[in-house]
Amino acid sequence: MIDNEIGGMTWVKINKKCWEIRPKEKKETHCQIEFDVYDYNNVECLPCEGKYSKIAPLRILSFDIECAAQAGKFPTPSCDPVI
Repeated sequence: MIDNEIGGMTWVKINKKCWEIRPKEKKETHCQIEFDVYDYNNVECLPCEGKYSKIAPLRILSFDIECAAQAGKFPTPSCDPVI
């Protein structure tokens, strides 16, 4: 998300012919629809203006990263690695 300047809870655009719906037999989650984007550079963040200033009609969209930090401390981006 950072590499493509995509903020959380924003609308994104993926150009036609740059994605495909994943077949049911290859689904990896309990989502109703899964799709694959051929290259993450095809994902464009839309400006948070006008109709895109409203929250998209999503049910759930989530991701998680794990970071190593000193015991009992919050991770610091400048020195603690993502694992």
